[in-house]
Amino acid sequence: MDMELRCENCGDMITYNGRGRPPTRFCSRACKDARRGADDHARKVAVRGGLNRRCLHCDNVISAEMNMRTKYCSLKCGITASNIRRQAAKRAVWLATNPVCQRQQCGKPIPESRPRWSKYCSPECKKKEMDARWRAKSPHYNRQYNYGMSVEQFDALLAAQDNRCAICGTTEWPGKGPHVDHDHGSGAVRGILCGNCNNGLGMFGEDPARLRAAAEYLEKAREE
Repeated sequence: MDMELRCENCGDMITYNGRGRPPTRFCSRACKDARRGADDHARKVAVRGGLNRRCLHCDNVISAEMNMRTKYCSLKCGITASNIRRQAAKRAVWLATNPVCQRQQCGKPIPESRPRWSKYCSPECKKKEMDARWRAKSPHYNRQYNYGMSVEQFDALLAAQDNRCAICGTTEWPGKGPHVDHDHGSGAVRGILCGNCNNGLGMFGEDPARLRAAAEYLEKAREE
């Protein structure tokens, strides 16, 4: 008597006429091997955590269909994790050199949180160093930009003041050096001052009356 069975792998019909050896559970050798491979993989999945295998990078579940040696849920996660490991190794090599801030006035150790191969301990130190380099390289740029004063005009004005501050007469220029004093209303250059005198005018609002009152106040205090 004919008997119909279905392949346990692909589901195709298997016909048996009752003579000879009964049919196997599969319609072909390929189906048999495929089913055995799937069963073997399922056993390994069960032994190694089943559906709870987690990606070492993002902690997402790793598909049961993926190779049992797989540690990441996707190629992207694998590449990202590999890059992180390489960067960590390079950072360790850099930190082993005990890097310090290259700004001369600082010299503090560079924190581990700073980007790899950083030369400065903080963005503030980097900005100060870059500003100092810029001023050393182009000391006349700001004068030309802000006041339209060329190098020759500046040197001539300073020479006319005998290389002294136009107010206190000092020849020392602490900090950023000589300051160009200008009228904030018209923008006209009035002279060259030291930093203290230039700041003093600004603190008094460039008001002659206030400055005279301050002078009288000091003279009166000395007389008393």
